Amino acid sequence: MISAELWRPIAGLEGKYEVSNHGSVRSIERTIVTKKGYTTERRGSPIKIRMRKSAPSVVHIRIDGTIQVIRVCSLVADAFVPKPEHLSHVVHLNGDLRDDRATNLAWSAFPDYKGMSDWEGLSSSEHRLYGIWKCMVQRCENDSRDYYYRYGGRGIRVCEEWHDFKAFVSWARSNGYENGLTIDRIDNDGNYCPENCRWVSAKAQSLNKSTNVFLEVGGKTLTALEWAEAIGMSQYTIYYWVRERGAEYAQRRISEKLGHCGARMEDE
Repeated sequence: MISAELWRPIAGLEGKYEVSNHGSVRSIERTIVTKKGYTTERRGSPIKIRMRKSAPSVVHIRIDGTIQVIRVCSLVADAFVPKPEHLSHVVHLNGDLRDDRATNLAWSAFPDYKGMSDWEGLSSSEHRLYGIWKCMVQRCENDSRDYYYRYGGRGIRVCEEWHDFKAFVSWARSNGYENGLTIDRIDNDGNYCPENCRWVSAKAQSLNKSTNVFLEVGGKTLTALEWAEAIGMSQYTIYYWVRERGAEYAQRRISEKLGHCGARMEDE
């Protein structure tokens, strides 16, 4: 969903320039006094966004008689993204430095442009954490992202503390993070926050999804994935059975397969 374009004054330049939540900048119509003391009307107009190959986009704005170069993302974030007092950098959630929409910006303790290898205290093996953090924030706060409806669309948020990437890294280090693990919410209806998150394997996380299909066979209830492993076949075959013929049919087929392959599910 594309949000409506909203315009707000640029802080410190009220009455002269405005920025929009879509990442546009414009001057506004106003009366100015020339150096010779005459008054004249200056028409408002769009300000050209200057795209750069490997750095955030900028605009050139005249302030107190001199031209200054200002990052567009900073103008948009100042106007539309609430800023915690201890954070000072603006990051692009999807990694695209030209995407300056407000929904793609967040405040962080670190910059996001070509500087990850220089971040103090962040080893190369932990750069994966940055991707995890960006995806986490984006799926909860960017309504144009795929599957937003499963997260932000149903009220799931990232806690204020974790809007600071440095705080997220600190929590990850002290709570068992290793390469290959993924972040998992203990309560699928709860927020991303220290008390509701843990690091688990991809398989363990798949067993905690709200979209899982649970089937009961022989008095034992397991997910489609777990039954697939028990009978030695693809979980997607079981999903197909459920979708096309119903859960009872799938349960009967699983029971037959268990009997044919001699498999047995041990009680926990």
